[in-house]
Amino acid sequence: MLYPDYQNQFTTYATMFQDTLDPNLIVVAFRGTSPFNAKDWMTDFDISWYELKDENNSKTIGRIHGGFMKALGLQKIKGWPKELEPSPYATKEHPFAYYKIREMLKDILEKNINAKFIVTGHSLGGALAILFAGC
Repeated sequence: MLYPDYQNQFTTYATMFQDTLDPNLIVVAFRGTSPFNAKDWMTDFDISWYELKDENNSKTIGRIHGGFMKALGLQKIKGWPKELEPSPYATKEHPFAYYKIREMLKDILEKNINAKFIVTGHSLGGALAILFAGC
């Protein structure tokens, strides 16, 4: 379970595993919308927008579904800081999805320069996978 700060609630699940036959392959899989999970549906139906800015943060280059961005780890006011600052909401047991997965992938890729990773998901998980790869 991964924890964002926007509603102080758990919102997404991700699993990361490494192929035992080919240790150079890592898979990150985001779970889709659980049919009976109101929080998942709230994420899907959050129709707010997150404005994507250029590298100088001066011009809007697009908009992205806010609910998905929040589920991944978008932070109030701060947006997407390059490095995560301490937060009362993210704990060791319940980290922000984007930052925790990025940290774990970095560790593996630094130890194994031949490693490759696949990011996947279904439904809500597919949207999170696309956004994770793009952030």
